[in-house]
This record gives sequence, structure tokens and C-alpha cells, in this order.
Amino acid sequence: MHRPGPADRSRIGLRSPDLAAVAGIPANELLSGLLLPQRWEIWVRSDESALRCRFTIAHEIGHHLLHSDGAAVLCRPADVDQVAATERAREREANRFAAELLMPEGLVARICRSRGG
Repeated sequence: MHRPGPADRSRIGLRSPDLAAVAGIPANELLSGLLLPQRWEIWVRSDESALRCRFTIAHEIGHHLLHSDGAAVLCRPADVDQVAATERAREREANRFAAELLMPEGLVARICRSRGG
């Protein structure tokens, strides 16, 4: 008998124009992305470009691998400007993870060198 694993039941890149409408999310939250590790879901805003959504998905995967304790991770645009240094550091780490995942340094450097950069 096949038991579904995480890949079988995960839903990555679910889209909604209002992520606060997702079940269990506080009302009036302006969110860019949403990680629900208990449900194996990553939500992104449907009104953002495909490139932005790809970065948001990679960012949320970074939160899951680097910071998740199993609780939902809400990514608000204001989180980048948080006063708390620990929250800013978490956001920077997730951004760095997303950038490295989408644009590996070695590959980018090789392309730049091949183009004379």
C-alpha cells in the first residue's frame, strides 16, 4: 500500500488575491506569501507576477528549511522593515536562500565570465 509522503500531498504556489482569506489566517493581514507547514502548503498572491511568485515560493521554502517550528509563517511586506533585528535577520536569510536557489552563485558567475563580465 502506498502511503502519501510530503511530495504527494504538498500544494506549492496556491494562489489567492487575498491571503488573509485562507483558513486560519488572521483577518486584515496584508501578506506576500504564506507557509503552512502542517498542511504542506505555500500560498502566493494571485495578483503578483509569475517571477515575483517564484521568488516568494523560494522564500517560503527558505523559511521552512531554516526557521520553521511547524507553525504558520506569515510574510508581510512590513516584515522587511521590522524593528526587531531577529525578524529582519530571518527575512534576510529567507531572501538569501531564495536568491541562491533561483540564481546559484557559481552559475551566475560562469555566465558573467562567458559574457566578458
